[in-house]
Amino acid sequence: MPTPEYVEFISLRIGSQALDDVIVDVTESTDTPTKTVNTMNKRRRARGYKQGNTSFGLDVTAEQIVDPNIPDWETLVANRTEFSITKTPSAGPTVTYSRCRATSAQRKTSDGDGSYTVKVIALEKNPN
Repeated sequence: MPTPEYVEFISLRIGSQALDDVIVDVTESTDTPTKTVNTMNKRRRARGYKQGNTSFGLDVTAEQIVDPNIPDWETLVANRTEFSITKTPSAGPTVTYSRCRATSAQRKTSDGDGSYTVKVIALEKNPN
């Protein structure tokens, strides 16, 4: 059983600007669409599999971006801005998700505290 990983910090890079205190939590998922290949044969069963390209989905819990030089989460979704997310654990390799795009941003507020739940798709995952 693998040991749980403690993440020291997660940074968000938009263009040349890096923000270390915006992303609170990242939940990762890897998806490779797979279908059976139906062919004409006597057994009337599929003969194999057909796979699509792998994509990386991230569910991000984030704070509001307060830097005036960087757009907020709703603007990142609307403008389809590309960014990268780097996760640095206490032990093990650093993982960078690059060519990311936010697909939805949902704002949560509770008693003076506001945060966002952002869905992100990444094209590349690079362990450093």
